[in-house]
Amino acid sequence: MIIGIALKEVFKDLTPLERKIIIKYYLEQKNDRQIAVETNMHINTCNQKRRKAVQKIADYMNVDIKTIKRSRNSGI
Repeated sequence: MIIGIALKEVFKDLTPLERKIIIKYYLEQKNDRQIAVETNMHINTCNQKRRKAVQKIADYMNVDIKTIKRSRNSGI
């Protein structure tokens, strides 16, 4: 649960790939480079997809994206 909202509801608008990226980044503590290698995509594509997914979550929860904690898992 996130602030009383079931993750199922928060994740419903994400694509399967976006869900995978969010889980790997925030729960498995992997960086964009590691996720890119695992999913066979360019690191910039991975980063863009992660940021888009976070924006979708922020929009769903009606919060400013700037209030969402950002890890510095750039992989660089």
